[in-house]
Amino acid sequence: ADAAGGAGAATRLTTAGIRLNQLRDDVHQAALLFRHEHGRYPADLSLLVKDGSLAAATVRTLQARGWTYRVADQGRGYTLGP
Repeated sequence: ADAAGGAGAATRLTTAGIRLNQLRDDVHQAALLFRHEHGRYPADLSLLVKDGSLAAATVRTLQARGWTYRVADQGRGYTLGP
């Protein structure tokens, strides 16, 4: 721990990092719901926006930060990240 009692500068989350984690979690929850309803993850995030489970602003923000969504294993998984 550092002098302030925290975990140290290397492990501190920035406000931007916390926001990206929230956006990632939003995508994950929407993708899980889609998988539950359709038996697979969506081919792209626009399907989640279309069904109202994900805000278009979330997709725009992730894209602006260079994050991509890719469905994997014939819809049984996905990746999301920079």
